[in-house]
Amino acid sequence: MNIQVLIKEFIRDGGPATLTTQNGESGVTFTDENEFIPFGNLGYNRELGFYKISLFPDEPNEGGVNFSTVSFLDNDGDGQYREWAILVDDLTDGFVIGEWGEVTQLYAALKRLVETGQADEETHHLDERLGIVWLSVSEAAEFANSRLSTVISERAIRYACERDEIFKAEKKGKEWRFPQPIFLNWMRNRPKPGPKKGQRMSDLPEPKILAGPFETRIEAEAVLTDDFAPDVPNPHIVHKPDDNKYYICDVREMMAEAHLRDPSMGTHSTNA
Repeated sequence: MNIQVLIKEFIRDGGPATLTTQNGESGVTFTDENEFIPFGNLGYNRELGFYKISLFPDEPNEGGVNFSTVSFLDNDGDGQYREWAILVDDLTDGFVIGEWGEVTQLYAALKRLVETGQADEETHHLDERLGIVWLSVSEAAEFANSRLSTVISERAIRYACERDEIFKAEKKGKEWRFPQPIFLNWMRNRPKPGPKKGQRMSDLPEPKILAGPFETRIEAEAVLTDDFAPDVPNPHIVHKPDDNKYYICDVREMMAEAHLRDPSMGTHSTNA
């Protein structure tokens, strides 16, 4: 419970104190000892009762965090001043709420919230404005490589976004972005390439070769640019064990047949 609530209850129950202000500071005057203590220096516990935190800094304070507001003027260097409002607690820490105009807008919004019980807008708990880290496709690929020790192409991530496999993925212009926790979950649970248990790749239609052969996957990836085959969404690099070569292929027919056999099977890159 906030210390100000405790002291108000103390006064209401007949305690020898009054709420007062001295030298611009709000606090309480204990009339039995004629002692004024600012709210920022007022603590409480069951053994001492109300006490000065500065005199007993090691005593446990059961009064909770005591926030009080202060303001200051900031010279911007051009002869103009901006007034800032700050929350401080126990004279040890604090944070800037904002400039005066922002604070008045915040006050109005919070007042509406308290009076109506309804916020101005509803938002998801993964909203970026709440401090959740969001990633672009390139950032996600780098994150997977550096933090998960997993190599995944930007193309695969982008394709997953287009198929709604990455929850909350949003496209702005040409760039996809999504919450980092959701990307982590997708990386851990995404469908693995290749046929499911009980399926043999030899049973499936051969992928249509668009380019190749290439001696290495790196050579194939160098050719597989975003505009390589505009009429073929998401062409794949396929390794053929019979000649140990790599090919760029259209695997839509092959994966469509696999999906008919097992609807849970994802359309991801595979080896043939």
